[in-house]
Amino acid sequence: MKLWPIFVLITAVTFLTPAASPAQPVQRIVAIVNNDVVSQHDLDNRINLFIATANVADTPESRQQLAPQVLETLINDRLKGQEIRRLNITVSQDELDEALTQIAKELRVPPQELKTAIERRGAQLATLIDQVETEIAWMKAVQRSAGSRLNVSE
Repeated sequence: MKLWPIFVLITAVTFLTPAASPAQPVQRIVAIVNNDVVSQHDLDNRINLFIATANVADTPESRQQLAPQVLETLINDRLKGQEIRRLNITVSQDELDEALTQIAKELRVPPQELKTAIERRGAQLATLIDQVETEIAWMKAVQRSAGSRLNVSE
């Protein structure tokens, strides 16, 4: 029996098969909001941001206690984001910069050092920007919606 063709076939398949990539960390899904997914990574980032900006002790107990409230906020933000996209509402860079400057003042850091201050506290500036953008856009959406029904009197 000729084993040569079988050996060649096995060798070719072995070398032509892509090598397995290093294991990627699996992100656990903690919520699905319509078509948007909230991952454990998203939740952890938002908890880090809350701890960093609220001066809460970073302990396993506080994280566990914060998780349900922060998850609820994330879900609400995803719902807001969906409505914001539907209404085609945008936030200008000036509006965002103004809000970030105010946050820097509240944290008692110069605006140009906000990124460093946030990251030093274990959070990411991108998470803060996402949250701030959503809040500004949501205020615009509410104003737009209520604007025509709003009647200010004496």
